[in-house]
This record gives sequence, C-alpha cells and structure tokens, in this order.
Amino acid sequence: MRETLAYRRAFLSRRTAAFDAAVASAAAAMATRSLVPLVATLPYAAISLRRAARFGSVAPKIVAVDLAADTVGLASLVRGSVAVCSPLL
Repeated sequence: MRETLAYRRAFLSRRTAAFDAAVASAAAAMATRSLVPLVATLPYAAISLRRAARFGSVAPKIVAVDLAADTVGLASLVRGSVAVCSPLL
C-alpha cells in the first residue's frame, strides 16, 4: 500500500519531500555556517510560490500560511512515524 500511496515510499507527497529537504538544508546551513546547503530549499520555494501566484495580492499571506501548515504537518508526521515505528515524512 505504501508503494502506491506514498511519494518515493517515504514521503506523504512531493510537497512534503521538498519541505523536508528544505528543513534539513536549513539545519545544515546553520550547522556549517554556509549558504551552500540552502540550494536544497529551491524545490520547496518553487512549489510554494507557484501555488501562491494564483492568489494575486494575497500571495505573501498564502506562502506564510503554507509554511506554517507544512511545519505543523512535518511535526505530526514525525510524531506519528515514531509512534508506529514506520517512517512516513
């Protein structure tokens, strides 16, 4: 079932995979004090900006709300994955 419903067998969707990569790259950038890892945030930024562009003048608010929602979603997926010992991010 995981093969058909999950993206790359470990992520809920392409969007969550991009967000997780962005979070990991931000952490790596802070740990190494280098901006190079931030390149991995680009796929998430592209997904987020493409979605928000449809909303015109409220696009910045849409990006902020999506970022908050994706953060809560990641926390929930990590918590659930730990609880059932089956990672799905």
